[in-house]
Amino acid sequence: MQQPVSLDKSVRWISEDLNNPLNIADETFDVIVSPEVIEHLENPRAVVREWLRLLRPGGTLIFSTPNNESWRSLFSLIVQGHFVAFVDTCYPAHITPMVRKDIERILNESGFSKPKFVFTDVGGIPKFPTYKWQSISWGLLKGLRFSDNLIVVCHKNK
Repeated sequence: MQQPVSLDKSVRWISEDLNNPLNIADETFDVIVSPEVIEHLENPRAVVREWLRLLRPGGTLIFSTPNNESWRSLFSLIVQGHFVAFVDTCYPAHITPMVRKDIERILNESGFSKPKFVFTDVGGIPKFPTYKWQSISWGLLKGLRFSDNLIVVCHKNK
């Protein structure tokens, strides 16, 4: 991916294949942000170890991924045999589904702090994804079961 033209030139833009080790020095970054990437990778453990290597001690990792514990995704798993973001029409883009426990284990094994999970509070209704739980409930239905995506925040242990 090329650097967006509108991006300030002081921002360091790096475009790499995260399925492979990166040619970047250890402990280069204070923060790594990776939205909607990890589910596209063959080996999430390898990329998490790479993120750990690239972060300075105490550095922050923020990433997001499909929430496979939402009602919509669980319904898809029961009915179609796959989480909703990993059905045949999403393949081969989405290849590695994870639930919170998987993410927590991978981060812990790699040397990150206990993750904080934040939910986007935007989620489609099973079989009617253009209708959102939030619009039919006046915003009351949110969190784990009613969000299509989750955000993970953790820190490299010092």
